[in-house]
Amino acid sequence: ILHSEIADTLESLYGDQANDIALQLAHHFEAGGNPEKAIAYLRIAGDSAFQGYAYNEAIAAYTRAMELAEQASSTAEQLTYLYLRCGRALELSNQYKLALQNYKSMLTAAQNRHDKAMELASKVAASTLYSIPTPVSDGIEGRRLSEETLNLARELGDRTSEARVLWNLQLVNLLENKTTGAIECGEASLAIARELNLREQMAYVLSDLCWAYNMS
Repeated sequence: ILHSEIADTLESLYGDQANDIALQLAHHFEAGGNPEKAIAYLRIAGDSAFQGYAYNEAIAAYTRAMELAEQASSTAEQLTYLYLRCGRALELSNQYKLALQNYKSMLTAAQNRHDKAMELASKVAASTLYSIPTPVSDGIEGRRLSEETLNLARELGDRTSEARVLWNLQLVNLLENKTTGAIECGEASLAIARELNLREQMAYVLSDLCWAYNMS
């Protein structure tokens, strides 16, 4: 009861600046039996740490938020966001094996929920890790997973994910020195990215297309 009262009081006193004490509020809301508010503030704390390049702090906040979200039966959209951000923070802090474990946990959660969109997101993220030059690179697994996810993306009509998967296949082909396949997949990804104005995706694809054309 006291934790709940403290959380409400602090949130009221800080008003528009409540995000500045997001971790403190998350702690009190969790202890006060309000996991939904705790998750919301953990997400805010995680995002703030992520943007400040404090990846370990971001990982800790996202991880606790995911644990609470599973218990609180949060939406698949909320869980997807948390898993992807946590995975990205792990990648950026060079914790690639843990990032893969994170995406595998996300896949399990998606399958338990029978949520194909969440399943697609987890597989796309994992296939990217297998397809780029990292200690966990695996061209065979990257290709297998990418081909599987390409079919799922098209089944769901998710063109953004389709562009990302085609880029993953472009990367796999580059790893295997298959420049013709890399160019074909890259150009297909670029066409979708231009159609949907996916500027970040365009940048990635164009950079790797330059590499492919130079190799051909």
